[in-house]
Order: sequence, then structure tokens, then C-alpha cells
Amino acid sequence: MRHTKHYSLLIKRNKELKKALLPQKHSPTGNYKKSTYERVLGYKLLIHAELEYYFEEVVKSIITNVKDKWDNQHEATPTLIALMAYCTKDFVSIPEHTTDQHVNVDLNKRVNTAYTEHHRYISASNHGIKEKNILALFLPVGITIDEIDNNLLIALDSFGSERGAIAHQTKAKQCITPDDVEASVNNILSLLSPFDEKLVNDYDI
Repeated sequence: MRHTKHYSLLIKRNKELKKALLPQKHSPTGNYKKSTYERVLGYKLLIHAELEYYFEEVVKSIITNVKDKWDNQHEATPTLIALMAYCTKDFVSIPEHTTDQHVNVDLNKRVNTAYTEHHRYISASNHGIKEKNILALFLPVGITIDEIDNNLLIALDSFGSERGAIAHQTKAKQCITPDDVEASVNNILSLLSPFDEKLVNDYDI
């Protein structure tokens, strides 16, 4: 199976975080020291950040590729059409005269505007991996809802909600075991694998 370099990095970072924060041997009773539970929470926060980074970098790669194709070959890919369609900027109207002030706002500038808007959203406005985040990242690059595994969205939504609860509580709950969090992450990575492979095949990233 071919995967993006971003997915390979995600797998690598997950292994590193597991080695650093999760116990090598799981308790047969499911009971752990308090320090172990604290490290589990740390692992969950950090792997959430790695997942968020993965999705953001994948989409950046996609839109950069299509922007390059437009700039170099004037190729209007389906992704570029989607970017233009989802762009929320108000474009100036078509000039009536060659001397109008905005006559230089041509097609290239409109493409640049759509590209820049989504790139800025990814870099500055995306904060999470929940379903709403995934749709906001991927629909503007032409990926349809049907192409995203609903089980993946459910798993990400649940993981994102749990991460939010951890991050915004002054006293973290001591009920998340290494077994539970590792199973959740493994499930997400397993569901993400075919989606990532599709990105490689469809977008050559």
C-alpha cells in the first residue's frame, strides 16, 4: 500500500509517543499507578495534535499541487474548481472598461485568492479533528462526503471530544487506561489508512 509522507510521519510519531508515554506491559487487571494515567492523558493530547497536523499538511499538499499545475500549465483541476466554488471572498465585478480601477483582477488573481483563503484557514483557523473540521478541510478541495468513511468521522469526533474534555478540565479524569487510548488510536489509524491511500492515488501527494 502506498501512503503519503504525512501518514508515514504520523505512524512514526505515534510509535515514538507510545514508547515515551505508555507502559510497555499492560496490566491484566486494568489498574495502573496515578503517574501512568497522567502519561496516558499526555499521550492522548499529543497524538491528537499529530492527527490534526497530519490532516492540515495533507490538504496543504493537495492545494499546493493544484496551484502549481495552474501556474505552470494553466490546468484547471477538479480540486481547483472546488477551491473556487467554496471560496467565500467577494470578488469584484467584471470591469466595464479597460481603464477601470480593478481591471487587473484577472483569473489568476481570483485563483490566488481562493488558494490563499483556504491555506490561511488551514494554518490559522482549524482547531481540531472533529467531523466539522474534517469537512471544512476536505470539501473545498473536491473530496465529497461519500468519499470519507463515516466510521472514521465517528472515531475522530469521539477522540476530539475526549481530548477537549481533558484539555479544559483543571483536574483530569483518571479513568482513561493505556489499553483504551491505544485501541482508540489504532482504530483511527486503521480507518485512516485507506483514506490516505486514496489521497495518494487521486492527488499524487
